[in-house]
Amino acid sequence: MLRIIKYSVGILCAAVALSLTGCRQGPVRVSVRGTVTYQEANVADGWITFVPKNAEKGTQEAARITDGKYELPSANGLLPGEYLVAITATEGTAKPAAGELPGAPRRGKALIPDEFNRNSTLSIQVSAEGKREFDFNLK
Repeated sequence: MLRIIKYSVGILCAAVALSLTGCRQGPVRVSVRGTVTYQEANVADGWITFVPKNAEKGTQEAARITDGKYELPSANGLLPGEYLVAITATEGTAKPAAGELPGAPRRGKALIPDEFNRNSTLSIQVSAEGKREFDFNLK
């Protein structure tokens, strides 16, 4: 009889453990991709940043723009919600100033105006089921 009770308790514990771990799912992240052009030319090299309008319902994510294309895979994609979009690109790396320490951070000339990054009003709406390609044609 004791053996049956131990066996039953073991099965019950295993069932509880499976039900607790098997049903839990994290938030659904959505992969997004698209193109970025400025003055009708592909942005050769830059960054696109997605900032959630409601910080409690999303996380900030960024993707590299290469030859006018960007992609955020679902592993670090966006949570469903509304996002402000900021796009940046610079022209090469500025030459070091006289007396500047080696390895000091330098920035080249900004190619994208502030109205598309610091002062951006660009936005997208991301849903779990729906559009996943967002193109930005900046003028």
